[in-house]
Amino acid sequence: MAVLKRVKGSTLMETMVATVLIVIIFMMASLVMEATFSTHRSGNMEPISEKLHQLEYKYIKGGLTLPYFEDWEDWDIEIVRYHERGSPMISLIAKNRKTQKSRKTYLLQNNESH
Repeated sequence: MAVLKRVKGSTLMETMVATVLIVIIFMMASLVMEATFSTHRSGNMEPISEKLHQLEYKYIKGGLTLPYFEDWEDWDIEIVRYHERGSPMISLIAKNRKTQKSRKTYLLQNNESH
């Protein structure tokens, strides 16, 4: 029978240190990923833009009376009529109650409509 070369094994303390380092690295990686995804979610303005487009369409088709106010998810939506430099304008404003972000859209109102 051949005599096998003895391989030096690691001690319990070395194994514990390596395990703790691996756990810390994975924990840091998961925190970075979570922060990245939460920032992306809170910065996503697509749903409120869609909602404002729907309300704009309703107004143009005569299905909305002004002034209009709505609470939608975390957003306060306000649609009002005003005059700027003699031209009638429609203002669609959405403000997020949590992040204080806002989305604004303006429409030039035709004299013969509404």
